[in-house]
Amino acid sequence: MRQTISDVMNTKTLTKNHLDQYPVWKWSEFNDERCPVLNFDPLPDDEPTLFIKARFKTPEGEEFDGYLTGRETFYAFTLFVGEASIQFNLNLPKLITDQWMRLRQIINKPEMSLFPLHYETNVHFKHKQNIQGILTVSN
Repeated sequence: MRQTISDVMNTKTLTKNHLDQYPVWKWSEFNDERCPVLNFDPLPDDEPTLFIKARFKTPEGEEFDGYLTGRETFYAFTLFVGEASIQFNLNLPKLITDQWMRLRQIINKPEMSLFPLHYETNVHFKHKQNIQGILTVSN
C-alpha cells in the first residue's frame, strides 16, 4: 500500500521503502528532517544536498539498493542490506573501513571488495542522462 505524502513527509532516517515511494529527498532545515522531493524531473537546482535512490554494484558483481548523498558529486552513500542501513562517507576513511567490515560480515563475504563502486539512478539533472558513475576512495 502506497503511503500518502503526509505519512512520510518528514523522517530522520530514510528506509528502502521511503525511497521506493519517493526516489529523491532533501534536508529540511525547518524540521531538521528529510522530506521527499515531489518534482524531481529535473532535479531541483536550489537544494544543496539531495538523497537520491540508486543501485550499487561492487567489482565482484554484488548489487545493493541504497541512496547517494550530495548533488552532482556525491560524498556519501548508504547501502540497504536486509534490515540494515550501512552508511559510508568518502570523507571519513576510518568510518568506511568499519562499515565495510560490517557489510562483509552481514553478507558473509569476508573477501569482498567495495571499491570502485558503480552506481546508477533513474533520476537526472535537467538536460542530462540518469545519474551514474563510480565511487572510489583514496588510500
